[in-house]
Amino acid sequence: MPRRDTALTAILLAIYLVLAVPAFSGLANPDLMAAWAAALAYADGAGPAVYGLHDAPFDTLAPPALHTAFERIGYDEPRYAYIYAPLWLALLAPLTAVSGPEPFLLAATWANNLMLPGMVLLAWRLARRSGPGGTAGLPAPAFLLIGLAALAGGYVGGLALYQNQVQIAVAFLILLAADRTGARAPVAAGLALALAAALKSYPVLLAVIWIGQRDWRALAAFGLGGAALGGLSLALAGWEMHAAFLSQLRQIADTALLTSVTLNLPALAANLGLAGDLTSIFHWNGLPAEVYVAPRPGWLGIASGIGLAAVLLAGWRRAAQGGPAGDPLLWPVLAGAVSLMTPVSWSFHYLATMAALPALIDRFGPWRGGALTATVAGTLSFPAIPLWRAVLPVAEPLQLSGTLAVLVMVVALGWTSGPRQAG
Repeated sequence: MPRRDTALTAILLAIYLVLAVPAFSGLANPDLMAAWAAALAYADGAGPAVYGLHDAPFDTLAPPALHTAFERIGYDEPRYAYIYAPLWLALLAPLTAVSGPEPFLLAATWANNLMLPGMVLLAWRLARRSGPGGTAGLPAPAFLLIGLAALAGGYVGGLALYQNQVQIAVAFLILLAADRTGARAPVAAGLALALAAALKSYPVLLAVIWIGQRDWRALAAFGLGGAALGGLSLALAGWEMHAAFLSQLRQIADTALLTSVTLNLPALAANLGLAGDLTSIFHWNGLPAEVYVAPRPGWLGIASGIGLAAVLLAGWRRAAQGGPAGDPLLWPVLAGAVSLMTPVSWSFHYLATMAALPALIDRFGPWRGGALTATVAGTLSFPAIPLWRAVLPVAEPLQLSGTLAVLVMVVALGWTSGPRQAG
């Protein structure tokens, strides 16, 4: 990176942190507070009850074991279920014995606000490698400015920061795995994806890229890293906790879930009335949660499975055709495509894909690429929310507009394996 670009990038990063860290500090952080409450309940001996399994569709809300923990710490904001692996409960539980949640939340706020611009810069590096001769049109400061504006100015990145979402770390690690793959550092790439998969299970599917590229060293590092993390999780938390976690994942898979920000095709089917009668969910205090659930119809499960298999096959074929040097942007494209097919993908599942959004300007030129970038970012922006709610006649207008926007983003980024010239 030229010295001038390095200086401008550093200035942009400093300005972003000065503005963002205070803005996102001290918020409710309901998703991360669910992890803290679950760790507190686990430390108190609640065991598998932290997952609150039952036969009804997954409703996203905290089970009784977590309510007790929430009340102990005086948390009176939205209370959500804990949907992560037992490993993180076992690691976080000792901290709950010596500290309240505030230092943990502040550390997460700093980490997430560092990783958000970090993932945009990683995406810029991928875009450079995907260009002819290893170059890309947009310099790093421009790529960073556009990427941060798109992410933080809408409910893909803005909601993730408000929630202190673990998906920020997952997206960062996915892009880091892609970057290390392109840098011929397979061990680092494999370990990064293994950690991402330990935080959220779906990144394991992205290993299909290494299968297509025949990058066996990265695949081996991923397998060994995943096995080590899985072994550590079993050693610390035991099988009973893992059985409860796997049961929760099956419950989620069998649910048709609709909210304003469940941006995926199964939720779109529910939004269009194709998943049967939906049940409205209410928060623990009786207030509407704006969550609608139903048992997932059999046809929808089959269609989602076929769609996911097709996406993975396409990803494998693209990786195999490109060889070891393939298109580095295949990683965020495939991450977005997988999320479109899975039943509980929220807006923040597209962080890695949206971090690469400015690459459309390199691929399609400043006019067409700029128009595509502005359309996607504008559709997902906070100012557009009243518009979609006013003009779209469906149960969840944001779900419809948002799903179409991320679909356009995934297709546009995956349309070509190299940048197009302006025309």
